[in-house]
Amino acid sequence: MPLAYRLLFLLSAFFILNVVLQHLTVNADTKVLHTLSFNQPGYSTRHEVITLENAGTADEELVVRGNWTVELGPPNKEGLIFLAITEYTADKNGYHVHYRIGTVPLLETRLSGSLLMSAAG
Repeated sequence: MPLAYRLLFLLSAFFILNVVLQHLTVNADTKVLHTLSFNQPGYSTRHEVITLENAGTADEELVVRGNWTVELGPPNKEGLIFLAITEYTADKNGYHVHYRIGTVPLLETRLSGSLLMSAAG
């Protein structure tokens, strides 16, 4: 089995495990209604979770949480990518947004195209 296929298999197995663990690790008083994740290297990442908190009680509320991440240019000399991160929450108290800028190492965000080509090669 070529290395590229093994990498794709491992990535898909990791994704499936991640989805299963998301649903198993929620609080007992929270019911996850919807989870959306979208990741395309070099563009933007979106993650959104819609939950029903305090389910089955008088304080039950629908809560939408998510984040939107955009890469700000190419990596710098140290191999770090700057990210603009928007985190938002909509609940019974209104809509709240928090903006911040962070950095992550290039290797944590994506595999290089040359590495994939040499693996498939």
